[in-house]
This record gives sequence, C-alpha cells and structure tokens, in this order.
Amino acid sequence: MRLRHDHFRHAAETLGWHGFTLVEVLVALVILQVGLLGVVGQVGVAHSLLDRAVRLEWAVAVAESVADSLSRFGYSGQGSIELAAGRVSWEPWSGGDGSILVWVEDNTPHQILEVAVSRRLPPSSR
Repeated sequence: MRLRHDHFRHAAETLGWHGFTLVEVLVALVILQVGLLGVVGQVGVAHSLLDRAVRLEWAVAVAESVADSLSRFGYSGQGSIELAAGRVSWEPWSGGDGSILVWVEDNTPHQILEVAVSRRLPPSSR
C-alpha cells in the first residue's frame, strides 16, 4: 500500500497537480462556519439597535414638538395625550423657574422610552 501512495504522489508531483487534503478542507469549512455564525449574530444585534434608535428619534421629535407648543401658548399645567404609538405627558419643571418637562412612553412590550425635554416658558406667562 505504501508503494501505491508514493506512486500516486510522485505522479501528481510530476504532472504538477496541487490540491488540498480532506482534513484541510474540513478545517477551512469549520472556520468559515464559525465566522458566518458571528456575522449572523451581529445582524440581530444591529437590527435591535436600529429599532431602538428609530423609536428614540420619534420620541424626541414628539417631546420637542409638544414642549414647543406648550411653551408657545404659555401652558404651565400638567397633562398627557394618548397617541397610537405611545403616551406624551408633561408637568411643570420641579426647579420652579417656569420650565416644563415633557416625556414620551412608547407602547412596546419590553421597553419604555422616556425622553425629557425642558422648555422655559416665555416671561409673559410666568
């Protein structure tokens, strides 16, 4: 058997054939599989972070809009509004300087986003 193996090796080297052994191919496939599993795992993490960023951007836009409206009209009381995607609430800022605090809670089952925006009321409404 040893003679045959040497005969085939000598013939392959003579003809210029080069290749990979089965063990080398299997090791390469295992390394490729581990790398692909890492990439797939990162896609899930990136998706959840992007979803949170979109919800946070929405919450900040809503909070700033409500705070601007409240300060423009000089409203300094407490209240809330139900939206399809969550709830917007506001109250006077505890510092006593006439500012208002607005926060947004979204309706996701796992997390509540709270965004605080302070807008100082115009001097005429204090």
